[in-house]
Amino acid sequence: MAIDAVKMDRSRVLDAQTTIPGGPRKTRTEMRTQTREALLAFAREKFGAQGFDDMSVEEVAAAAGLTKGAVYHHFGSKQGLFEGVVDQIDREVEAYMQDLVVGLEGWELLRVSCSRYMEKLLDPALQQIILRDAPNHFPDFMLRPKQMRCVALMAETLGSIMPESVTAWADMEALASMMSAAINRLTLWAAAEGKEKGEEGDFGPWERKEKEGRRGKRWAGWAERERGKRNAFLFLKGFKHIQFKFEFKNSNSN
Repeated sequence: MAIDAVKMDRSRVLDAQTTIPGGPRKTRTEMRTQTREALLAFAREKFGAQGFDDMSVEEVAAAAGLTKGAVYHHFGSKQGLFEGVVDQIDREVEAYMQDLVVGLEGWELLRVSCSRYMEKLLDPALQQIILRDAPNHFPDFMLRPKQMRCVALMAETLGSIMPESVTAWADMEALASMMSAAINRLTLWAAAEGKEKGEEGDFGPWERKEKEGRRGKRWAGWAERERGKRNAFLFLKGFKHIQFKFEFKNSNSN
């Protein structure tokens, strides 16, 4: 009972730190939510910049102006904090993708969703969290709800555009899982290539001239994103070619 009382008093103190002086009095639930969101925001910044292994709970607490106990109170551990960040990103990306594909179907749905997802993950912080750290530090990462919904939608879409001669024997869920993994790897490759080219300044004559201007850094970031989008397009164009070959073969067999 004494331990529980201490924990309760500590949580009240931590939540009270988020109260704005002179502002309306917040409910206990609102203060807890505000503290949790603040910790997630700073943790996301730290995880994205430093990676899971190099980020410490103390850094997040200090950045948020709270004690280390606040992190453990709301998330239990560094692992719990990281899982909270991944869940937050998953919700944001899923909402972003749903808005983009409204009214689309078939090949257009697959093309837009894959290319926009890759474009979204060209953000270095998202790459670090979702593509590099999460597979190693998030339990059953490939089986988390967002991933399973994504694979299910992709499998359904593939089933609608593939010829019946293929869907009769091919497992669409397996193909969707393979494509999902390939897109993640391609995003990392595109970003690494863009970073390497950016550091070398090897953009071509007119590109180098623009890069040397006052907006050089901003342009270099744009060039990296554009390179990633071109790579995404080539990947999807290759898949479209495979689909065409399947359809052509199927029509000849009939």
